[in-house]
Amino acid sequence: MQIMLMGIYIYSPKEKLMKERIIGIIENVQAKPPGALMKKTCDLVFADTGIACIFLGTSTTVSAMLGNAAGGTGGAIAFYASTQPAIDEKRKKGAGKSIGKLLAQDKENFFIKYSDIEKEKSIYKTGFFDTLFIAAQLVVHAKGKKYVFDTPCSTKNISKQIILRATGNIRVG
Repeated sequence: MQIMLMGIYIYSPKEKLMKERIIGIIENVQAKPPGALMKKTCDLVFADTGIACIFLGTSTTVSAMLGNAAGGTGGAIAFYASTQPAIDEKRKKGAGKSIGKLLAQDKENFFIKYSDIEKEKSIYKTGFFDTLFIAAQLVVHAKGKKYVFDTPCSTKNISKQIILRATGNIRVG
């Protein structure tokens, strides 16, 4: 697990130098964007202007469940093990790239501006009954769409700090 705080990347889109401040990154998030049928694994990159969702591959959770259905515990381990290396490789290839370049790598990647987030509807659920020691759910409503992200319970505290530092538009409960 890798979490970055207060990083700065400099890049030049359209020959114009810009600075982009990264507040934090939450890795191995299970995301279901609007209109998608299945969850996928992504990293959430919290910058000073919004949240970038960078997809890395098939959900490791879904893969493990399919493997369990196909071959019990051994199948779950095999399906999970076959998915994780591809995710790690894609993450390694994106290291050090600007958010703009990361977003351009996959048509499913997306960016949510903090100014578009509906505060009264958006929440990071961290309570015991909300997580059940599995995943803390981040629900973001923006421009009439609902985005659901399951963050690993093991990163709940640091994720909460990243969300609070990045935006005041998401309630933490």
